[in-house]
Amino acid sequence: INVGDKFFIGPFNGLFKSMIVKSMHDNFRNNIKTLKAGMSGCICIKSNKKDNIKKKNIKKGMVLTSEAFNIENKATIKFAADVLILHHPTTIKTNYSPVVHCGNITQSARIYEINKELVRTGDRAKIKFEFMNRPEFIRVGSRIIFREGKAKGIGKVIEVY
Repeated sequence: INVGDKFFIGPFNGLFKSMIVKSMHDNFRNNIKTLKAGMSGCICIKSNKKDNIKKKNIKKGMVLTSEAFNIENKATIKFAADVLILHHPTTIKTNYSPVVHCGNITQSARIYEINKELVRTGDRAKIKFEFMNRPEFIRVGSRIIFREGKAKGIGKVIEVY
């Protein structure tokens, strides 16, 4: 990443907004011009006048990307995952809403379809989730963990809608 590079940040309600890297510093507060792979630092961003990105709107789970093509389709509210139920005291059916963790994303999601009638501890199933609050940036192949109370499950994203 170089000072003056143009990137996209988001999703903001499913859309990505363009921004420019204004300045950067490393973890020792030294101003730097380039941030390379493996380095840690802080980036000061400046939004375009029309996009107007406010600091309070940037949330955990957002991504910074250089992709400019059809960026609106990258944020999703629905996805499917191949899931293994590690522990659940009873059974899991549709409309069950656990908290889903995927990378740096943490959000409640509703199960709206399961390929079985119900699933219990130790069962494997293809489950379709729908985020409750806002769209998120998820890729196929990402690992997920979901939980609610003592109930826990792990899986892998297989489809994004």
